[in-house]
Formats: sequence, C-alpha cells, structure tokens
Amino acid sequence: MHSHLKVNRLQTLSNQSSGIPSLPNNVVLNNETMINPYKEYDEAKLFQFYKNFKLVRKPGTKYEYSNLAVGTLGVILERVNKSSYEQLLFKTICLPLKMHDTKQFLQKKDSVRFAKGYNENGEYASPWDFKALAGAGAIRSTAADLVKYAKANLGQAQPMLYKDFQLTHTVTFKSNEATVGLGWHYIKPGNDLVLFHNGGTGGYRSYLAINLQKKYSV
Repeated sequence: MHSHLKVNRLQTLSNQSSGIPSLPNNVVLNNETMINPYKEYDEAKLFQFYKNFKLVRKPGTKYEYSNLAVGTLGVILERVNKSSYEQLLFKTICLPLKMHDTKQFLQKKDSVRFAKGYNENGEYASPWDFKALAGAGAIRSTAADLVKYAKANLGQAQPMLYKDFQLTHTVTFKSNEATVGLGWHYIKPGNDLVLFHNGGTGGYRSYLAINLQKKYSV
C-alpha cells in the first residue's frame, strides 16, 4: 500500500523513491578501482549518464536505495546555491553547531588524527574520495561531532535551524518496504519508532539512530 503523499520529484532524490538506480552504469567497478571507485567520477561523467538515462517507473512510487540519487541532489544544491558541497555543509550545519571536525577535505593538521580503515578480515582498506557524488558519502567526521548533530535533531539548536531539522523528520514516503523522511529512515527495533541512517565507504562505517520520543541517540 503506497502513501498518497503528493510527489515532489526533487524530494524523491532524498527519500529513495526517485526510480534512479543505485549506481550509474558508467562507473567502472573492478578489483583495481574498488580501492577508490568514485575518485574520478566528475560532473561530466554524471551528466553523460543522465543524457542517456530513461526512468523505468514514475518517481515517488517505489522505495529503492540510491547513492546516485543522493549524490545528484548534492550537485543540484551546489548549482542552485552557487557554492561547493563542503561550503554548504560548513555554513548551514557545521558552523552553527560548532561541528569543527566535520568536513569533506582533510587539512594537513587533520591527517594525524584520521583513523585507518579496515575490512572484515582486518586488512587495511583505504578511504574513498568523491567528485560529483559527494552528497552520497564524502563527509569525514568524529563521534563527538555526530553527538552534536544528534542533539541538534533532538532540539538543541537555534530555533530556525531546529525547524529545518524537524523538516527532515517529516515522512515524505511510506510503503511496505520503508518509511522515509528526508534522508532519514524510520525503523522500529523495539516499541518505539527510531530515526536511523548508516553508511559505509572503503574501510569505514557510520551509524546514527535517534529516539525522538525518549530523547536519546546511539
């Protein structure tokens, strides 16, 4: 049973119902490139993909997780705001919340603190770098900064910014497979609905879950 929420096509890029596949078919994935698969994937390649792409279903009708859709939304935000993804991140979220360790590009002084990544066999696995698809996974951060981010989602932010956070909690897509706000997914591991997202790149994994009712996060 699909929701009857009005479909905003831009919104579908964020709530994983756009109909855009998980990855573009012009990303080369093999043993060699998987070390850093998106490093050379620039806007020219992204637009070349869309030039030949045809949707197979109407946006807003089916849940299918797409890193490509979220990365595309990042490119749109950059162009509309005439600013880089990292600068938008700094200005709108990191500076107001004093998240000084959250960025896309590490500075020299950061590198000594940057954790090494490992795969499931305990072998070193390098970080990934992004060009056009930065919105899908380019952010470097710390647990301390993610706690600040979680607190902001729970109301510890300037009123206008908190209104923006609340907007991301609003359900924009609902089906048997998933309930999604903007970016955030709702899951029910116990009795309570919990806001949730996770991610993985190279040898790194992240996870954040927030219980809005009981005011705690993991």
